[in-house]
Amino acid sequence: MKDKYFNEWEQRSITRIAKENPIEGKKRFKQYLKKYPTDYLSWCQYANTLIVLGNINEAERIINKIEQEALNTYINLNSPNKIEMFMERITVLKIKILSYSNRYVELYDLYNKNQKNISKYNLFLVPFYCSKHFGTLTESVKQYNDSYLFQQLIDYSDLEFLKHLRKHLADNTEELEEYSDALFKPGFPILDVILETRKYIPSDKKMLTGYFDNKYVFKYNECGRNGKVICDFFEIVTFDNTKNYITMYPIIKGEKLPHIDLNYMIEKKEEPKIKRMSQIDKFKQKYKL
Repeated sequence: MKDKYFNEWEQRSITRIAKENPIEGKKRFKQYLKKYPTDYLSWCQYANTLIVLGNINEAERIINKIEQEALNTYINLNSPNKIEMFMERITVLKIKILSYSNRYVELYDLYNKNQKNISKYNLFLVPFYCSKHFGTLTESVKQYNDSYLFQQLIDYSDLEFLKHLRKHLADNTEELEEYSDALFKPGFPILDVILETRKYIPSDKKMLTGYFDNKYVFKYNECGRNGKVICDFFEIVTFDNTKNYITMYPIIKGEKLPHIDLNYMIEKKEEPKIKRMSQIDKFKQKYKL
């Protein structure tokens, strides 16, 4: 029997589309929610797609509109599991909105009030992100966690980014073909590409896919592999609204995402292969690190 409140197959299909093409996903969600206006979890996914596209105010308006209505519905249905699931998603969406809106006092308070309820989302960096903007971080905080992302959040370093990037650079063709992770091909002009992409970052091509980071997609034919698939696109992740790069790697599907074409950089003659360490040394020299 067809459910009049939601369509699970259609909802899953739209969610998949939104990941590969958020602009099309936004359109599909709007059409779907006209048919199923009380599918509140899909309203959450629609709001998340809006956040990805940078439509923060619209996403917040939707959340404020549906929150109490959804809770009243689930209470009437005597469905505590749905209430818990819905409130988790609403809280995470609010955290994204407050972070990308630079409303750090509200963000800090919301996280502290709900950290136990959203522990599975691994958002432990949020209070440190807020404290950095408050100017209250101390040197001792660096000892809290030795992960790459935490250390870069606390005290960003271009050199540490380059060290991190080494794991995405292939030394030779055999490594490129055998490795299962995302690798740029041997001889890929990584330093030149980094310097060129900085011209476009930050920009309106960014996607807000996390909590305090931006994703940018660039086209560069046959830049590397992701698994066994040759890639014509790569992704750069930065801290929100900065040129502070977190990571970059080839991706399989990028043609339907907002992207910038860098194929004008490709020269007809074969580029000489460059060792990874020489790239780091050149980068250090360029920025006097």
